[in-house]
Amino acid sequence: MSEPVRSQHWQDADGPVRVMAVVEGYVVARRKGAAPFLMSVREFKGAFTLAAPQSSEGRS
Repeated sequence: MSEPVRSQHWQDADGPVRVMAVVEGYVVARRKGAAPFLMSVREFKGAFTLAAPQSSEGRS
């Protein structure tokens, strides 16, 4: 299983989250428009799956 890394997008049943930082065994992440939250890496990997890479086509 992949390790969370800054700027990656992960998802769960409630939708996507973006990893803001990984510090000393903890992940700081946030959902769009919401406050950041903190979880241990092990707990985060159990609750979320790595989202499929998004295409950069059509973005400016």
